Amino acid sequence: MPYSFFYIEANLFCLIVFAFILFKDARGVDRQEWHHYFDRVLVLQMLYFFFDSLWILFKEDILPFGSVLDNAIDALLFILASLTAFGWYLYSEVLHGRAVYGRKGMLLRGIPAFCSCVLAVAGFILHFAYTTQDGLEMHVTVFYACMVALPFCYVVITAVNGVRYALRKESFMDRPQHLIIGFYPFIVLLSTVLQVIWLMLPILCYGCTLAMLFVYINSLDGLISQDPLTGLNNRNELKRFLLNSLHFAQDTQTYILMIDVNKFKSINDQYGHPEGDRALRRVADTLKQACNITGSRHFIARYGGDEFIVVARVTSSQEIDMLCTAIHEQLAERNAIAQCRYPLGVSIGYSQLGSGIDAIRTCIDDADAALYEQKKAGSRPAGN
Repeated sequence: MPYSFFYIEANLFCLIVFAFILFKDARGVDRQEWHHYFDRVLVLQMLYFFFDSLWILFKEDILPFGSVLDNAIDALLFILASLTAFGWYLYSEVLHGRAVYGRKGMLLRGIPAFCSCVLAVAGFILHFAYTTQDGLEMHVTVFYACMVALPFCYVVITAVNGVRYALRKESFMDRPQHLIIGFYPFIVLLSTVLQVIWLMLPILCYGCTLAMLFVYINSLDGLISQDPLTGLNNRNELKRFLLNSLHFAQDTQTYILMIDVNKFKSINDQYGHPEGDRALRRVADTLKQACNITGSRHFIARYGGDEFIVVARVTSSQEIDMLCTAIHEQLAERNAIAQCRYPLGVSIGYSQLGSGIDAIRTCIDDADAALYEQKKAGSRPAGN
């Protein structure tokens, strides 16, 4: 009995941690679509911890309800595990920017989870065995292998998609998030394998909790440092980065590019604020793509309103001219693909960052002044 209570205590502790995360996430002010999928995963795992606690009470005969209820709990745990894997897959798809709307799309994506749940119920009703005994050796049945393999498909797909999105050139800013989302299921899978080896140790609940805490802390870091509309770094993160920029290597030059959307107020007035938001996201995506010319040495942030800042580390000023040209060209391409109803363009001013804390403010002011010179002239990007 002391061991059983230790097992239950571990599950209840993890359940309380998940409840706290759910409470904090549900009370968030700026809740986006991914929050709803994240909360569903939390609820499913909380249910798993609860019924896992009942499972140990049945296994230890502390609750003498017989083998029928014991087998029902086994089936229910498999169902919850399958639904959790499916829920995490949907959550990862939303974070990767892929739509999961529509009943048909949800049904198609849920086929492996549905089949696994059906097998779990069939196993309970028809009394299918999970293992067979061959002398001293224990073998897993085909039925059990299929029931486990089906939700495992989500683990593989989530991991592959996480790595695939992380390796895309345009995703270099979001690479850590893609990798975390992709490898989270493997952390849970490893905990599950260890739980199977040491059946009576509460390894799975601790593994799930540590992994989810890591994901939640990473999402909080994103909320603190990212602009929710565009996904770019926000102004606070820009300040921290610029302070670190003062210690960059001497073999590179650091430029600050101030970027402003042309006639943005008229876009909002004529087409509405939702269209204005889409315009800002299109500009943000353009900046991400254009900055891949020289890779992760560029830092992109939304400065405020329709203003953006790029902090670029280059070896010559010619690279800055190339970057500005790429921004204009790729924005024009995106406008054509989106069949934009208005002339969405940007003006760019830039200045080289000097040394000392005062140099940051001076450089931003110089870039801003160069920006408005360029807006008035309506010509190529201006620099100081």
